[in-house]
Amino acid sequence: TETATTGTHRAYKNTTGIANATTYTQSVYVKKGTRDWIWMQIAPVTARGGYAAIDVWFNVNTGAVGSLTKTISTTDTVSAYSSASQNVGGGWYRLSITVTTQNSPTNADS
Repeated sequence: TETATTGTHRAYKNTTGIANATTYTQSVYVKKGTRDWIWMQIAPVTARGGYAAIDVWFNVNTGAVGSLTKTISTTDTVSAYSSASQNVGGGWYRLSITVTTQNSPTNADS
């Protein structure tokens, strides 16, 4: 969806049942259109409301990873995170964010 106010395109999926000490990967396939950059976010949320949002910007022209940031709210739920860009040919890239949740029942849903 794109809004006239922000010009932001957004696709998302809510996920429940985030487990402790588990690795999750979110990925999309993109091809250059009228935008130069794409922003992705993965944010494991706990039953207690804590989360750690991992935000990544990718350059759709080159496939380069731009900034990678982590924002913590209330309780940090992520022990490790990374991003990747893979050129799959024909101008297409597979962009991904990987997170590992903490090994603590107080920080992740069980």
